[in-house]
Amino acid sequence: MPASVDAPQGTTLVLSRYLPARLIDRVRAACPWVGIVAEPGAMIGPDGRVGLLYQAEEREAPVPGGGTSAVEEAWRELLPVADVLFDLHPAAIPALERSDHRLAFIQAIGAGAGELLADARIARAGVTICTARGVHDGPLADFALAAILGHAKRFRDLAEFTRRHMWEETEAQRVDETSMVVVGLGSIGTAVARRARAFGIAVHGVQRRPRPSADVDSVHPLDDLDDLLPGADWIVNALPGGPETSGLFDAGRFARCMPGAYFVNVGRGTTVDEPALVAALESGRLGGAALDVTAEEPLPSASPLWDAPGVTISAHCAALVPGAMDRMVDILIENLTRLHEGRPLINVASVDGHRPAER
Repeated sequence: MPASVDAPQGTTLVLSRYLPARLIDRVRAACPWVGIVAEPGAMIGPDGRVGLLYQAEEREAPVPGGGTSAVEEAWRELLPVADVLFDLHPAAIPALERSDHRLAFIQAIGAGAGELLADARIARAGVTICTARGVHDGPLADFALAAILGHAKRFRDLAEFTRRHMWEETEAQRVDETSMVVVGLGSIGTAVARRARAFGIAVHGVQRRPRPSADVDSVHPLDDLDDLLPGADWIVNALPGGPETSGLFDAGRFARCMPGAYFVNVGRGTTVDEPALVAALESGRLGGAALDVTAEEPLPSASPLWDAPGVTISAHCAALVPGAMDRMVDILIENLTRLHEGRPLINVASVDGHRPAER
C-alpha cells in the first residue's frame, strides 16, 4: 500500500497535487468514509506558477520528486486503488489508459478542463472530470475591471509622469454610461458583468448557447458579435479554448470595433489572432489591451505583443490568489459527498466546454 494519510476505506481519494495537513484534515472531517492516499513522490508540489494558490507558508512544503520512470511506476500502483483523484498528475495519464481503473471522477483545479478533455488518452479512459468553476471568477473579474479602470483613468500615463516628477494635467475617461460586450457569459464572464454594471456600464453578454441572465442588459448568440462590437467601449473575452472559438477575434472583428475600444482577454489565448491584435493596437483601432492569456505560454520574449502600444500582459496569473486552494477543496468535499449519496456531481466538464445544467 502506498504511503497514506488514512488507510483506504469506502471511497479512496488519491492526491495528485499536494494538500497541506489542514486541508486534508478538513476533507477527513467532512467525509469520514473517504480514505486519503498521499504518496509524496507522486504529487505535484506547491511550487511554480500554481504555488500562488496556496498560503505563503505552504509554498515551502517539500514534496520529494523522482525521475519520470519512478513517478510513472508509482502511478501504476496508485491508479487501480483510486476512486477519486484530486487533480491529474501528467505521469498518471499513461496508467489511466488501463482498462481496470475505477475512477468515479477527477477533481481538476482549473476553471475549465479543455486541455484535459482534448487529450485523446483521457477521452479514451472515459473518466468524468469536474472543474474548479467558480473559484477563479472573482480574481479574474477584478483583473478585467482593474485594467479597464486603469485605462480609463490613464494610470499608464500617470505612472510615467510620476517616474519623471512631472506635474502634468491629463484628461481621463468616465466609465459610467459606457458599453461593454462580455463574450463568454459563464461564471467568469458573469462576475465581470456584475462588477461592470456596478460602475454604471451597460453590459451585453454573448453566449454560444444564450440563456436569460439578470446580470446583463441583454444576451446574444455568437452570431450577433459582429453587430455588437461597433458599439462597445470595452470588450472582455472569457471564452474557453476549442475548435469553435479558435481565432474568433481576428482582423475582421478587430476592424469592426469602436475606434479606441479596449480589449481584455481572461479566456484562452487561442481565441485571438495575435498578429491581428498587434495590428489593431498599432493602428489605434484598439486603444489598449490587457491579456492574462496568450496563445503560446510562456509568451516568447520575441513576441510583438510585448511591445504593442497600450498592452498589459499578465503571465496567466490573474486568478492565482492565496487561499484559492481552500475553495477548491470545498468543491472536492461537495463532490465527494454527492458521490457518497448518489447525487449528481457539480462542475462536470463536457467536451465542448458547455456548462452542464446540473451544477
